[in-house]
Amino acid sequence: MNTSLNPKFNFLPAFLVCLVLTAAFCFTWLDFYVDDAFIGFHCIDNLLNGHGLVFNPGEQVESVTNLAWLLTITPLATIMKTHLAGKTAGILSLIAAACLLTIIGSRIDSSLYEKSELSYMRYIIPILIFTSPSFVYFSQSGMETAFVCLLIGLPLLLEKANSDHRTTAVIYAFTTFVRPECIILFPVYLLAVLISNSNKHLKWPEMRQSILPSMILWGSVIIGITILRFAYYGDIVPNTFYAKPSSISEVIARAALFLSGKLTNLPTPYSGLFFIPFFLLGAIELARINQRIFSFCLAGSMTGLIFSIYSCPDWTLMPRYMAPYSPYCLFIIFAGFYNSELTAQRLMILFYRLFSCCVFVFLLLNNFLDVHKWLGDYAVNNYPGFVLTCKTLREPVEDINKLLPATAVIATRRIGLIAYVTRRQIFDHIFSLPHSDLAIMKKKKEIRDHDNPTEHFLRDIWRSRQPTHFLEDESKILNMLATHPGTRDQFEIHGINYKLLKSYKIGDKENWLLYAKLDE
Repeated sequence: MNTSLNPKFNFLPAFLVCLVLTAAFCFTWLDFYVDDAFIGFHCIDNLLNGHGLVFNPGEQVESVTNLAWLLTITPLATIMKTHLAGKTAGILSLIAAACLLTIIGSRIDSSLYEKSELSYMRYIIPILIFTSPSFVYFSQSGMETAFVCLLIGLPLLLEKANSDHRTTAVIYAFTTFVRPECIILFPVYLLAVLISNSNKHLKWPEMRQSILPSMILWGSVIIGITILRFAYYGDIVPNTFYAKPSSISEVIARAALFLSGKLTNLPTPYSGLFFIPFFLLGAIELARINQRIFSFCLAGSMTGLIFSIYSCPDWTLMPRYMAPYSPYCLFIIFAGFYNSELTAQRLMILFYRLFSCCVFVFLLLNNFLDVHKWLGDYAVNNYPGFVLTCKTLREPVEDINKLLPATAVIATRRIGLIAYVTRRQIFDHIFSLPHSDLAIMKKKKEIRDHDNPTEHFLRDIWRSRQPTHFLEDESKILNMLATHPGTRDQFEIHGINYKLLKSYKIGDKENWLLYAKLDE
């Protein structure tokens, strides 16, 4: 009696393992939300309350980079609280991504079967991804991480013909409005298609017949949505483009860190001397055994790598920029262990099989160490953990909501949860995410990484917005007072006097200080 699983369903055991991991982590982090997620949740609430998809009513600014994700969540937010809708959508995306990745892994296993009956890509990559806090945590926090991962690989299941790229074109055009860096996703995908077909000696008319219509379709969708974006926000890019720019010199410096394996946005195994050769070998092998999977994996990998090098190090100190793309990068890396040139002899097959097992165990242990490092009990009570989880911020924010009048304008650097709960006007004087005037001014003056509200360039904007309250970390207040007159209890910022109203403990070594404007 044959008890083996039907090849079409051999991904199911791996999928069930991913479901168990997802359930375990989501239960552990059930009450955790990253503060950034609340920025989007607040925009959704404003939309549902008739103020538009904006952060501050009256400021028509695209203050988020995941616009299409927020619109995807919005229907759920009509039947439950927005933060619960975000978490629900994130968990559903995780489940769908688990199904997708195990299917892709299963197809790679089938392609490798001729040379290795012990290929377990359907287990290795999904398990590494679903134990990665950068992937699972941000997804279940209501961010778009797993959703982007799903969109990248979804055309692989939907398109039947290798020469039909129209479905990919539409989905990747939509993905551009989930994450802006995905503007390069489809061009890289088409480049990968050309590379993988180069040995078939196809003539240009044949290639043009399949590629050109999809390029036109992709461009048309992007242009159409961009016109709608401009009509609504008055700009063709999110405000983050101005608020968090990168100079050429900074990108070059980060590229050097990438080569050395020391870039915060791209830790092991996504950078360094170990990564590059196996990525190249894996790309060659994947292109040989399965050209379609190669095209999608290369597109996802290169988009993530380029964006992570371009972007400033994330404040979470975690590789969350790479997280949606990491599965596709890992598929390529591990395919490198099966490269035909490396495994030409049986002894070498055994060596690289053992080596790949060691790499898997190392990365798996590293994932669990990262969980403890970033989301353990000690971590959540220290920066950036208390902003990463909002665990210690909830009670202070609820109290502030009761304490402040409805007309309050709060100047603060932690804008997500405070805006979502209090629904007050927020002045983001540090990152300027909801303020196009401040963000554009900083970009023109090449001002980066400013951390002090008393800096002269803020004077006119601070006075025009007249914050009635100022909420800041105590450590930042003490740094400010080192070069600015005043005391911890009272000081002046740009001609406006503030007095300490209340102090909240938000970490083992940190307090949140709430100041109120003194009547003149």
